[in-house]
Amino acid sequence: MALSADRLLAARWLVIRKRAALQALSAIAPPNLALIDTVRCALLHQAMPGWDEAIISFTKSGGYANLSQRIEQLSQPTLVLWGEHDDVLGLEDAGKFQQAIAQSQLVWIKQARHAPHLEQPEETAHAILAFSRKEM
Repeated sequence: MALSADRLLAARWLVIRKRAALQALSAIAPPNLALIDTVRCALLHQAMPGWDEAIISFTKSGGYANLSQRIEQLSQPTLVLWGEHDDVLGLEDAGKFQQAIAQSQLVWIKQARHAPHLEQPEETAHAILAFSRKEM
C-alpha cells in the first residue's frame, strides 16, 4: 500500500523530532545518558522497514484505546512496570492495567520516566527477577 504524501510526512515528522531532540540532548552539559539512549532506541524502531505504515495504522486504529477490551482476557501472571515519572503515557494507565489484568502486579520504578529499563536498569531487573521467582 502506497502512503499518501501527508501521511508519510506525518510519520517522518516523528523521526525528525527525535533526531532534533537527540541533538539538543547531546548539547546539554552534563548529558542525560539514559534519556539519550531512550531517544536512540526510539530512532532504531523508526528505522525498521514498515515502521511508517505501522505507526499510521496504529494511530488510525485509536492506538491503545482498543486495548482495553483485549487486556482483560489476559490470564497469565503479568508484571506491569511503570516509571513513576512517565511523561509519554502518563501515570493513570498503570493503575488501569493493574485493575484490568486479573493476575497482575504493578511495580513503580522510581526516578524513571517512559523507559525504566534504560533509565533504572538495576531496579527494573530486580523487579523482573523478584516477580519471576515468585511465579516459578
